[in-house]
Amino acid sequence: MAENIRFYYVSFVPDGTPGIAGDEVVVDETAHRITMRGTESWCPGLLTKTMRALSHVNDASKYDFRYDYVIRTNASSFINLEGFYNELAAFDGLHSGSNPEYKYVTMGSEYTVTSKNDSYGLNDQTMQVYSGTTFLHGVCIVMNAAVVALLCDSDQQVARINYSVVDDVELGRVFEALALSRASCPYGICKHDLKGRILFMGNAHDPLVYCNNRFKHDRSIDLRNFNDVAARFIRALIE
Repeated sequence: MAENIRFYYVSFVPDGTPGIAGDEVVVDETAHRITMRGTESWCPGLLTKTMRALSHVNDASKYDFRYDYVIRTNASSFINLEGFYNELAAFDGLHSGSNPEYKYVTMGSEYTVTSKNDSYGLNDQTMQVYSGTTFLHGVCIVMNAAVVALLCDSDQQVARINYSVVDDVELGRVFEALALSRASCPYGICKHDLKGRILFMGNAHDPLVYCNNRFKHDRSIDLRNFNDVAARFIRALIE
């Protein structure tokens, strides 16, 4: 299965870095990195990296690997790819084929925007739009190739992307807008909720994703969580 999977760490480098010009996106297959010029930030940094990386892999003239699904995750998470493959295969077996309603598919753990967070661009003004928006938690956003192509289509005026809001929430709003647009998605977007399959602080039933909980005020908690997840789950998968 490994030959059918590609993975990358997506990061910014400062302006003036040799070998990267303008809006160029550089892919290093050996180091498994996608690099571009920019500044790391919640907003617009995360969404900029996500969209530019997706646009690159979606462009057949720049990227030679044809994919079925993309998983947007983060560096502090583990994913059981074999388990995920079986989940996707079962889902495709149930819903693909001639049924046009399942052309566009997203998967993840669903949440709803209920409160402000200035760091994420959710202030009094933006909450008038985003309050109640359903989104997939950023630790694991799964999109099939058709959804990625929609996101990267600059002509989709109905879902113009707002880079002032954090990426998982904004992608949730865009998915909702596209699903409501019969011109863009005549059959909507099929959502598959993986809640209960993503391990955060407690236990999950047959987890597919193991998320390291990030406590920026105390990295020792991060380290303990990281070691705990590795000891309880990851080691068992590779031994």
